[in-house]
Amino acid sequence: MRPSLALPILLTVLAVAVPPSTARADEDSDALAASLQLSAIEAMTAGDWTAAEERARAALSLDPGVRMAQARLVLARALEQRGAVREALDELDVLLAMELLPQHRQKAEEVQQRLKARTPAGPAPPPELAAKDQRIIGVAFAAGGAVPLGLGITFIGFDVHFASQGIDSGGWAILGASLLGTGVALEVVGIHLLVTAKDPGGSTAARLRWMPTAGVVPDRDRTSFHLGVVGRW
Repeated sequence: MRPSLALPILLTVLAVAVPPSTARADEDSDALAASLQLSAIEAMTAGDWTAAEERARAALSLDPGVRMAQARLVLARALEQRGAVREALDELDVLLAMELLPQHRQKAEEVQQRLKARTPAGPAPPPELAAKDQRIIGVAFAAGGAVPLGLGITFIGFDVHFASQGIDSGGWAILGASLLGTGVALEVVGIHLLVTAKDPGGSTAARLRWMPTAGVVPDRDRTSFHLGVVGRW
């Protein structure tokens, strides 16, 4: 044999003699995945959902692609049977993102719609929460208004007292009137929020009643007096 032909002939012999082990392993894996998928379908048909889930998961661990679409659908239905609705919907989302045969897509969409109908909505806030918050805000406004209201009445009282003594108050009345107006405004907003707060049934909180009382109280010596506003609800 001529040396120039020795290398090509040797490579040809090696190519024939050494089997393509990687390709054969892939074929074995594909065959096993297909077998597991079929077994999962059979278990589902027989009502053995535990076995169906296990075999579907095993098939998908070997081939998570579109060829195992039926195995993923079996898995979603098995998850539905044991109440894992959210996990089943996740599997269906993965499945429906693939290029499916029309009959497989139709079945997956049917299962998805059924599961979505079973999915509970998020916890709704208690119906009395809005009314409760409104009352809290109303109390805050009313309590906050009491401070400038009291100061305003006090300053006006100082001005009246000084005027009765023939003393220039230096603008106590103006400051008092400003504070009094602010306090009254806050009180009005707070009272409005309290009175219009809705109960869970939608009715106005009728038990809330604002009963303000204004009064002028003279001192014992009759040389000065006190102004005041009190109330309750």
